Amino acid sequence: MKVLVLLILSVIVIVQAFPQKEVPEIVLYETDGDDNSYNFQFETSDGIARVEKGELKESSVPGEQQLSVEGSYVYSDDQGKEHRVRYIADERGYRVLPNKS
Repeated sequence: MKVLVLLILSVIVIVQAFPQKEVPEIVLYETDGDDNSYNFQFETSDGIARVEKGELKESSVPGEQQLSVEGSYVYSDDQGKEHRVRYIADERGYRVLPNKS
């Protein structure tokens, strides 16, 4: 019994020692698609955002199709600096694109 009480008290102390972060709220979410393409976007209350669209395109292999995806995401690091990343993923792989100025 003493061991159980000590275990419960230990768990309570550990949980209270680590501050709980507030879970961000989704403030925007949109999605659409069909058999050949899709797009979606979302944004959270803490400033994280993502936009992506994908579509089937003709592959370099005759008669085959390849999924081509373009998108971007935004987030802030622990110091509050905002980072924006644009990317493309297709039969040539995943590539980060230069940001538009």
